[in-house]
Amino acid sequence: MLLLFVSAPISKAVSDDVPAWLSQAASQKVPTYDKEVSAVVLYHDVTRSLNEDGRVTEVYSYAVRILRREARGRAMAHVGYIPDTGKVKEFHAWLLRDNGPAKRYGKDDVLDFAADDNDVYNEFRVKVISGKDDADAGTVFGYSYTTEDKSSSVSQTGTFKFDPVITSRCTVILPAAGVRKPLPSIIRRSSHASTELHTPGN
Repeated sequence: MLLLFVSAPISKAVSDDVPAWLSQAASQKVPTYDKEVSAVVLYHDVTRSLNEDGRVTEVYSYAVRILRREARGRAMAHVGYIPDTGKVKEFHAWLLRDNGPAKRYGKDDVLDFAADDNDVYNEFRVKVISGKDDADAGTVFGYSYTTEDKSSSVSQTGTFKFDPVITSRCTVILPAAGVRKPLPSIIRRSSHASTELHTPGN
C-alpha cells in the first residue's frame, strides 16, 4: 500500500451549514491507496450515554471519502430504532464536492421503512438518506444522528465494508451507579481508534 499523502481541496468548498467535525474531516490529508481501495472512512465517532432511568442516548457522526465512482453506494446514511422504546431525535447528512457548494439533505430526503417486511413481530425500523446519485470520486459524504432509547439492547454500531479508517472513537458515559467493567472495543481496522469509558467524577 502506498504511503503518499494527498491534499483535500474540498475544504475550500464547505459552507457554514456544514458542521465543524465534517469540515475538518474533509480537509485532512489521506494516504494514496492501492486501486482496490474505493473509499476511506475519514471519521467515525459514537458517544453512548447511559442514564440512571434506563434511557440510552447515542450521538453518532460519520464521514467517508469516495475514491472511486463504483463506491458511490458508500454515500448512505442510516439509523435504526424501535418505535415503542426509542426515537430518532436528529438525523442530518451532507455531501461535499471538490468544487461547488455542499449539499445538505433535509427531511424530504429521509426514507423510513421496516427492517424486515417478512417478520410481523419485528418492530425494528430504519431511517435512510441516500447520497448515491450525487456522489462521485472525490466527494465526501457525512451524516450524524442522535437517538434515545429505553433499551440498551439497540446498538447502532455499523460496519465499514472493508474500507480503511482514518479516525474512529467510541465513548461510553455511565451514570454514577453504572456497572464499571472493561468494555470491548467495537472499532476494527483503524489507524487511530480509541474506546473511552466515563463515569461521574472520573
